[in-house]
Amino acid sequence: MNGLSKISSNSFNVATNQSHDDILYAVSDDDDETCIDLQTETLALQLEKKYSNPWVRLVTRNLDIIKDLIVSILNYNFEEIDALSFQAFIVRDRTIDIHFEVQDKYVHYIFLESTLLSHICSIIISLGQNVALKQDAFYSNSETLLQNSASVFKYSQATDGFDTCIEDSTEYRALHWKIFFQPTFVNKMFIYYTDLFEDAQINFMVKKYNDYGEIYDKVTTTMEPYRKKIIYVTHKQALAKSFTMTAKNVTTNASLPFLLCELETYSDCHAGTWGVHCQNSCNANCPSKCRFDDGLCSDTCYGFSDPPFCNTVCKHGFWGFNCKNACSKQCINSSCDRTTGLCHQNCIGYIDPLTCTFF
Repeated sequence: MNGLSKISSNSFNVATNQSHDDILYAVSDDDDETCIDLQTETLALQLEKKYSNPWVRLVTRNLDIIKDLIVSILNYNFEEIDALSFQAFIVRDRTIDIHFEVQDKYVHYIFLESTLLSHICSIIISLGQNVALKQDAFYSNSETLLQNSASVFKYSQATDGFDTCIEDSTEYRALHWKIFFQPTFVNKMFIYYTDLFEDAQINFMVKKYNDYGEIYDKVTTTMEPYRKKIIYVTHKQALAKSFTMTAKNVTTNASLPFLLCELETYSDCHAGTWGVHCQNSCNANCPSKCRFDDGLCSDTCYGFSDPPFCNTVCKHGFWGFNCKNACSKQCINSSCDRTTGLCHQNCIGYIDPLTCTFF
């Protein structure tokens, strides 16, 4: 999955007019070759938790689903949510990605409707990639010192991708932890694993900082007794440069030192970027939108007709995204630049090549 946050099968349910167990097994067994004919026009996905801007990846033997696909998103109270944007596109053979954007709302149900909804092989609900991986994590028993990363200790195991605590690591336990992001991200979900295993509830306080070192959000999440993992879902649409974590016993209000065994934070890449930590720029054929996992153009090519590879240049007389624009009739021989649409072989009846607008 290339670092995707895949919500597991026990975190979402499916509903159609067929056997629930058969469908859930077929679409969540990590095998894109086991498919099921749904024999229905509606597929309902119920998420175990409420998520901020999840997106859906379908693996299917029938890509024609995309032709009349209707997606409805609902909140916990079964009320429909208006999406600011919606897009479904084919990202590779047999694979369709469905993206939508909502603001300051949580999604709990996703309905997919199509007259061609059949032969579904896999369903993946994702929150993006783990952007905390290999980022810098620091610890200290002083909150003041923690603001200066040069004066505190670094603990790389907190972001190494393994969610187990290292034995005999008590020397790294601290009252305060801080994570820096490079570059900044809009984080949609935090998952943190600690070595705390208390018989009481624990409050975790997370403070989020922007590029200027200012706190823009504070969140307290309660971890139940005898738990080592906590999940926090956020819809605060702001870029995070860093955040700090502390823990307190709910009953005594005593601050607790702890080891941050692993932190995962999930985010989507900014437009025009892809790859681990979104450090790579999309190529010139699709400068503003490409696949986040391999950088190939998603559904558009600039001056080419074959997304995602963008190898086939526009045919004579056409230009633009996926070569869907016809060259102007003012262009000699209906010939124009395949990326700009400008008449590069002069004009018919006009005196101002390349634009051909003045008589």
